[in-house]
Amino acid sequence: MGWKISLIAGVLVASTLVVVLLVVFKNKNKVKKSFHNIEKKFIKIKDNQLENKLEKIKKISENNEEYKETYSELNERFVELSTDKIVEIEVKLEQTKSSLQSKGAKDVKEEIKVISKNIDELYKCYLALENDINEITKKERQLREELVPIKESFRLMRGEFLENKDKFYDCQENFEDRLNKIEDKMEEVDKLLVNGIYSEVEEKIAMIYEEVEFYKHHLNKLPELISFSMQILPRRLEKTKERYENLKEEGYPLYNIKMNLVEESTKEKLKEIKQSFIDLEYEGIETDIKKIALDISELDEAMSNEVVAREEYESEVDGVYNKVSQVLRNFLKAKRDTKSISGIFLIEQERHQELDLLENRIQNLNRIKSDLDSFIHSITKKPFTLLNAKMRELNQYVIDTEKGLNNYIGYIKSLKDDSEAAYRAINDFSIGLNTYLNKIY
Repeated sequence: MGWKISLIAGVLVASTLVVVLLVVFKNKNKVKKSFHNIEKKFIKIKDNQLENKLEKIKKISENNEEYKETYSELNERFVELSTDKIVEIEVKLEQTKSSLQSKGAKDVKEEIKVISKNIDELYKCYLALENDINEITKKERQLREELVPIKESFRLMRGEFLENKDKFYDCQENFEDRLNKIEDKMEEVDKLLVNGIYSEVEEKIAMIYEEVEFYKHHLNKLPELISFSMQILPRRLEKTKERYENLKEEGYPLYNIKMNLVEESTKEKLKEIKQSFIDLEYEGIETDIKKIALDISELDEAMSNEVVAREEYESEVDGVYNKVSQVLRNFLKAKRDTKSISGIFLIEQERHQELDLLENRIQNLNRIKSDLDSFIHSITKKPFTLLNAKMRELNQYVIDTEKGLNNYIGYIKSLKDDSEAAYRAINDFSIGLNTYLNKIY
């Protein structure tokens, strides 16, 4: 019985000892884990990139007096942290690591708690320093971000130019040179950013942006404008000149079309436009090109008008002259008829006025006809547009005159018809009366 009690007591003691050992082991592992965590945190702080960032500010301070004092103050803080503070914590970490082997978990736990607090304070100091450094380089980041879309826009523009540079003809070299200069300016901006000359950078970025937008805007139009002014317009002018000479050979008097004057001024203006393209001076150039195109179109239109006018004139002029002659004859006959019946019939006063008006119109008709005659028989041949315009004027005038004349002639005819009807009535009455009297007697 005694031995059983001893055995049970031994088992209880052993179990208690195992539990105690397990608790101690668990606590020690927990402490070790805490130690490793703060050690990792410390290593992470040590591996910061502040030294590289600070080196950048050092370069800036070497080129920009404004940042010398700032760099000195930041560097002093960094040295203090990376030497005194770091070394101090490193020593404590080594001591704590040794304590983990020799001391109890409770004692080491307190040491870890103190070191953790020191590391947190160190982290805050590093974070504050990093924020101060970032604040200085913040302007650079902002400017670089501003530059990114400009560089991308420039890259796309250059690619488009290289793809279509053959369409730039004589302007190709100068345009490419201008793009190279923009690229040089962007490289200069990069250098200024590295050196922290931010005030100059802002100004240059604004200039680069304007230039890129300017050439990007014109890049889309330039090939078409250059081709139009250097290829199409000269060919159009040449064809217009050729047509002008052909029409002259066909007997068209074209002195009213200032072909030679327009040709000379156009060639001179095209030279100026070409030079403007070469010099990359585009202001007003589109307006000048449109004006030249309009001038050439007006020459073509003027010649087309001459062709149409000749066709109309030659097909209608004889008919118009015949119509004029007929109206003149009818008017003279109307005057004779008026004179012959005026002793027999009472002609209304307004009809006399109508005849006077017709006589005035006939005088005007003769004047217009005389003008056309003088144009036709002039020593210097008149343009067909002028002949046709005068013929049209004459034709319209004779049509209007003929209407009034026909109305007057109708009136005279009605008088004669009434007279003849009255004569027949009297004659019939006389014959009837004689017949009746003969029967009586």
